[in-house]
Amino acid sequence: MGTAFSSSPRLRVILSAFAGLFAYGSWAIFINGGLQAPEAWRAGFVQGLYSFFVTFFFTSSIEWSLQHLKFYPKTLTFSVSSLILFFLSYTIHLVNATPRPLATLLPSYLLSVLLTLIYVIGIDSLDKKKT
Repeated sequence: MGTAFSSSPRLRVILSAFAGLFAYGSWAIFINGGLQAPEAWRAGFVQGLYSFFVTFFFTSSIEWSLQHLKFYPKTLTFSVSSLILFFLSYTIHLVNATPRPLATLLPSYLLSVLLTLIYVIGIDSLDKKKT
């Protein structure tokens, strides 16, 4: 699995998206009232689906940029993408009337930033090993 995961950008993208769906959807249910509150389930559904699609497209864009934009600074791409991700996430939770939007968003956002950094460094090191 490790070799297939590290050599297949498509597999990395898909597995990352499903990890986002389950991890962040579960967090939103927990932070917004547990399993018995309908609002918590709605927040979990919104956060889970949102996390799936954002992770899918964000990871796809990282894979694409690492392949095609080798001249562009990774830190600038990472920083701008992270800010856009935060504001988009916060807006979606405000529109959804999530009871605690910042509490719902912040842990998953900080973890996403950390995981994205690790992901970029990992892919970069894989590329360096190939050359």
